[in-house]
Amino acid sequence: MIDRVDLWIVIIGLGIGSFGLRFVFLGLVGDRPLPAWLMRHLRYTAVSVLPALVMPLI
Repeated sequence: MIDRVDLWIVIIGLGIGSFGLRFVFLGLVGDRPLPAWLMRHLRYTAVSVLPALVMPLI
């Protein structure tokens, strides 16, 4: 069994990591225009995520 202190350290660490990852994209890159090549690749993100969600159900 995991100790309560260790559990809270893991939870807080994951929360800080999640916040940091989101802040990098929304806070630091959010107001800058993205390059054309990146926008071209991001256009296919939704098309590739939907089959990845549906396929395990089949």
